[in-house]
Amino acid sequence: TYDDLESNLISEMKSKWPVELYSYNESKHIATRYNGTKVMFRYIRNKKDADRYQGRSMDFVGVDELTKFDKEWIQILLSCLRSPKGFPPRFRGTCNPGGRGHAWVKEDFVLGTNYGKVLLTDYITGGKIQFIPASVYHNVILMENDPNYVKRLEHLPENEKRAFLYGDWDIFAGQYFPEWRQDKHVVEPFAIPDHWRKWRAMDWGFNDNCSVGWYAADEDGRVYKYRQLYVREMLASDIAKK
Repeated sequence: TYDDLESNLISEMKSKWPVELYSYNESKHIATRYNGTKVMFRYIRNKKDADRYQGRSMDFVGVDELTKFDKEWIQILLSCLRSPKGFPPRFRGTCNPGGRGHAWVKEDFVLGTNYGKVLLTDYITGGKIQFIPASVYHNVILMENDPNYVKRLEHLPENEKRAFLYGDWDIFAGQYFPEWRQDKHVVEPFAIPDHWRKWRAMDWGFNDNCSVGWYAADEDGRVYKYRQLYVREMLASDIAKK
């Protein structure tokens, strides 16, 4: 809502932009820079709100709390991302894990870049896709000014704590292993010694997903999953061949 914008983004703008560089229209929520550039503060509650932007031309689209939005809404905004004057069009999104858009944001940005380790090139637009992970501990100013904020986050319910305190994307409702952590349970690939015990296990499902996992155990009994086959609606005989 505009109240959210006023209490966050607009107040940040007013406190950090030098007053001689812009004027601000309070009723229209538009900041006009000295060179004519207009910065519009807007909100989207549903697809109808997003549809209102079709046909517009915007050099830059920035979305706060990206996981609060459906992918379709954001795609409508991105269809407006063009620059007749030649300024490089850019999109930026910030968010916490969780929310209605958690799955698509994780799929497109987090998993797609291997948790920020890889810089992707969009095969359609040629644009670069990057994920920059961060936690509350990276916010140096906040940590200095309000060190007790972390303690308050530590008292949140488990999923909210993992999202807001650790920036953990491996959370979802009904998760069977809530203790799963990407940083603890995933390692860089390595050559498996020949003498380690190896085996394969299968969780069968035809209409549901079928998962086959390859495992190896080291001398201390620590188990590594090093390969996976994940399919659905495939006969057991075809899975065996695959």
